[in-house]
Amino acid sequence: MLPRQRPDIGWLDLAHAAAYALRGGDPERAQAAAEAGADALAGDGRCSLISLSVRSGFDRLLATLQLAPGSEVLVSAVTIRDMIAVIERHGLKAVPVDVDADTLSLDETALAAALTPRSRMLLVAHLFGSRMPLQGALAFARRHGLLLVEDGAQAYTGDGWFGEAGCDVSLLSFGPIKTATALGGALLRFADPDLGERVRAAQAGLPLQPTLAFAQRVGKYALLKALTGRVAYCLFYRACCAFGVDHDALINRSVRGFAGGELFQRIRHRPCAAQSRLLLRRLRAYPPARVAARTQRGERLLAALPLARPGRAATGSTHWVLPVLSEDPPRLIAGLLARGFDATCGASSLYPVPGEAQPGAGDLRRCMAAVVYLPAGGRARSAASDRGRARDRGRRPTGMSRGPDTGTDAFKRAASGDARLRPDE
Repeated sequence: MLPRQRPDIGWLDLAHAAAYALRGGDPERAQAAAEAGADALAGDGRCSLISLSVRSGFDRLLATLQLAPGSEVLVSAVTIRDMIAVIERHGLKAVPVDVDADTLSLDETALAAALTPRSRMLLVAHLFGSRMPLQGALAFARRHGLLLVEDGAQAYTGDGWFGEAGCDVSLLSFGPIKTATALGGALLRFADPDLGERVRAAQAGLPLQPTLAFAQRVGKYALLKALTGRVAYCLFYRACCAFGVDHDALINRSVRGFAGGELFQRIRHRPCAAQSRLLLRRLRAYPPARVAARTQRGERLLAALPLARPGRAATGSTHWVLPVLSEDPPRLIAGLLARGFDATCGASSLYPVPGEAQPGAGDLRRCMAAVVYLPAGGRARSAASDRGRARDRGRRPTGMSRGPDTGTDAFKRAASGDARLRPDE
């Protein structure tokens, strides 16, 4: 069986992580070293802050800004649910802006319509491993005096990109399921050094992440990495079936960066020394060739599928995840599972943000209920690479559809014909 995703970290990195936990050390010194390393690698004149997570850093940013209660934050209409929770915790209102389902970019007409005298910030999220062009958002934010915050949690690839240099703040995640994971941690990039120092001061008053908690996380993800080998994962799946355990729900709980407990009690910590050291190691040593290979696999697989997909016209997608659209997601998932592919529709924290205005005809929110995530790692083989042998004559794999009829190009078929998916032998 082909697992949906493996932690993007090697055994040597995990060994270093364990050694960092045993070593301990001064958290402020380790954090400063990681920030200096990030600044040197980025070379864009902005300054860095290492945080426990993107949510942690965003929470401290809002605490520092102290925007008036009721101020509005314009947000991508599909974003991480906890980011909305952070906005609301600070007494602010999240106002969704339509995201084009084909390009995964903000709809500039909807952006202009969402602006009010209470608007203070624009939070844009790069989705599904793509990077939306931000020139329009940058010009809009400058024209209307908005702070532009870029959520690049799903967009880091180790290729030298550290966020759009024109943004006021860029947020990059190294959480457990992210590219170049450090099992946690985030990198915040500030155009204004004074704002960066004020956010740093706000973070300095938080309790320290326990080194023991970091060490436990290393052990947890070492186990998950071992379990996501193909043979081990097949045995894990069969054991779950035998004991009546929902393997999908179990995995989704296991890979959450902050599973269980009250959100703000969990995110309001500063990183321990081991966390900062591991993040710096990942920044310096992650091989971009891994992402290039993943991108090629994703392109081959998606090109052969008879399924529509969100972001089919998005720029620079590295296929961190592989979302497709189905009229009947449970049936599609069951059909793929029978063929050895562990797909899911519940593995994402992405959230269609409700708003007062109805979503536009091409808004991504209209199709999120139809999204199924295919396995993004491993050596999946599509019909495009072996069409004659892997073609399913006259039949479509169970549950596959041409995408819901929504009247937008995003829901047209991404490829014609039928395809059978199977893992490498």
